[in-house]
Amino acid sequence: MAGFSDKLTGRQRRAVVALLSAPTIAAAAKAARVSERTIYRFLSMPAFVRALARARAEAYSQALGNLAAIAVHAASTLADAMRDPEVPWPSRIASARTVLEATRAGIELDELQRRIDEIEAVITKEQSGGECSCDRCVHG
Repeated sequence: MAGFSDKLTGRQRRAVVALLSAPTIAAAAKAARVSERTIYRFLSMPAFVRALARARAEAYSQALGNLAAIAVHAASTLADAMRDPEVPWPSRIASARTVLEATRAGIELDELQRRIDEIEAVITKEQSGGECSCDRCVHG
């Protein structure tokens, strides 16, 4: 998480790291070796809040990358459980339900991304006064 702390003090960097992992402000303050009041003061500073948001986004992105790396194995495990006649029916049904729910969620996310892309294309067109840049222009 290198880029989150460009303009922070050492105490602020420690506070950001602590806030990412501590369950409470008090625990974060203790881990960062600052007072709770200092943490709250840092949280009132826009630069600190932006750095904390960047650090959280980076941590989340890394976690998603780790999940993506094991998703194929997870899907294979679910498929094996669904197909194995030795696995009890309730477990097979639960596996099938999980696969269907994950598939539905993926389809919904793809659709939302497509809609966002179209909206952004319309906004870009309106802002530039030029031609629309979306793939399937229906807005003129």
